[in-house]
Amino acid sequence: MTTVLNVATPALTFLLLACVGTELTREDLREVWRRPIVTIAALVGPVVLLPPAALVMIALLNPPEHVTLGLLLLAACPIGGISNAYSMLARADTALSVTLTGLSCAAATVTIPAITFVLERSHGRPLGFAVPEKVLAVQLLGVLALPVAAGMALRWRAPALAMRWGRALRAVSFVLLAALVALVLATSVADWNEARDIAAVACAFISVSFALGWCTGRAVRAGPRARFTIAAEFATRNVGVATFIAVALLGRIEFAAFAALYMVVEVPLALLAVAVFLRWQPARREEPTPAV
Repeated sequence: MTTVLNVATPALTFLLLACVGTELTREDLREVWRRPIVTIAALVGPVVLLPPAALVMIALLNPPEHVTLGLLLLAACPIGGISNAYSMLARADTALSVTLTGLSCAAATVTIPAITFVLERSHGRPLGFAVPEKVLAVQLLGVLALPVAAGMALRWRAPALAMRWGRALRAVSFVLLAALVALVLATSVADWNEARDIAAVACAFISVSFALGWCTGRAVRAGPRARFTIAAEFATRNVGVATFIAVALLGRIEFAAFAALYMVVEVPLALLAVAVFLRWQPARREEPTPAV
């Protein structure tokens, strides 16, 4: 199961982000930097808000110890790259999503130790969540920057081909993603009662995280498209980094199982949010978010 996650998840993320690249232009990315307050709030918000939210949820739900530590580990991790695909599918602010994901991974060498320090003091015991610099570098360059750049280059050189292949790759990627979710569910669940408990905690945390992200977007006067993107970034944690820390650094396979089941819960919830947003958002083109 761990091998499947470590290999299949980055591969599928690569395909999805190549599709994201076919939807982006350089002007889209430049527009992000004209809204510095929105970008900063969306980047800092998960670091400040998600760890306390995890602690409150643990206090309320009182889950088993390995579920508690698995949730704290995910709360300390950066944004997951698949959040870019959620924004793309929702026709939200994909450029903002790509920017936030990259900055979050780059900042993780600082944010993971800082969050771990706070969680250790609050939880009353050492957690040992170290920073996997090589994994973060590979994710930042190989699983984020390279596929997005490749998709953008294809759009620039052959826009008709990018549109045709982008749609095909998107369809294939989500079929494979559904297969991966089913495989993870089938191979990682030994105790269905325990899986139900993990799913309940994951569902609650994802829902609260999404709501916190949406409220953060409203607080900085972001438009609906940017608010959805910020909410998706809050709710999507980097399962690859969490799995590496759990297995390679801590030797705790049960934490990796929590991360796998978190992904199983996250994907359908995120796709439901995409469907609701597409139905809710106005048909007219949204005005750009003011620079603040």
